[in-house]
Amino acid sequence: MYNAKSSSVYADSSSDPFDKALTDPLVVSLPQRRPGPEHPHWKIPPSEWPTVLRRVDQGEPLRKIAREYTVSHETIRRVVRAARKQQAG
Repeated sequence: MYNAKSSSVYADSSSDPFDKALTDPLVVSLPQRRPGPEHPHWKIPPSEWPTVLRRVDQGEPLRKIAREYTVSHETIRRVVRAARKQQAG
């Protein structure tokens, strides 16, 4: 637990690092531990993405779609995310 120091270093509340962090937070961007490839190899080709997206939008379970493409449901989730990002931008 943080207790305020009575030393001269923190006598001025504006120099207290905790108070300063609340009023002027620093945004620290850390690099990825292992950055992925710039152009990843997809197990489902981008030409199939509209079909996958349509099936997901119609309410078909990710696991069912994944089974038919022999991939994980997480792969389907990533494809859907990438397809929507591609449509938006």
